[in-house]
Amino acid sequence: MKKYFNKIKVLLVFLLLVLTEYTISQPVIYDQIIKGQKVGTLKVFTETSEKTNEFEIKVKSEVKVNFLFLSAHVEYEGRAEYQSGKLMYSLIEIFKDGEMHEKGETTFKNGSYYAEIDGRRKIIPSVNISYSSLKLYHHEPKEVKDVYAEVDGIFNSITYVGDGVYQLKLDESRTNTYTYKNGRLVQAKLDHWLAPIRLKIRE
Repeated sequence: MKKYFNKIKVLLVFLLLVLTEYTISQPVIYDQIIKGQKVGTLKVFTETSEKTNEFEIKVKSEVKVNFLFLSAHVEYEGRAEYQSGKLMYSLIEIFKDGEMHEKGETTFKNGSYYAEIDGRRKIIPSVNISYSSLKLYHHEPKEVKDVYAEVDGIFNSITYVGDGVYQLKLDESRTNTYTYKNGRLVQAKLDHWLAPIRLKIRE
């Protein structure tokens, strides 16, 4: 019986060490709005370890729209893992009406980045990706010029326009706008392929 309780103590100590090594923050929730109507939520989860200098961010989004000429159910799940400020792994999966719509996976291995975008493999010409699109939901992109888009395997330029506002250029005709207050994302305007979406933090 004594040996049994000793094993329990060792297990509890191990679990305590694991839990204290990582800091898991409370999720930050954003309402998603299209044409003045709330259509879904976006949740941001983060986990950090000062001991190993690791950082992980997860984003989960669900949007349901049923307008006169637009009806869709879109689910988005993204995860990015960083170590010492460097992207090591990311995965984005987007489902439309229950079926896979887009998928992007990036891995840092043997000194290079390898991406698989919707089944197509490519090498990313960069030795150090320090800022990707998922980070926009957690870290204000101060002094950042290019943002790695995990779902596309490309870099998009970002510009600071003042008052905590940044514009991310997606292509010649599409731009996302992010607004930060005290380093925290408070709202965004997303030029989404579904429809223009406004994000607003839930207080």
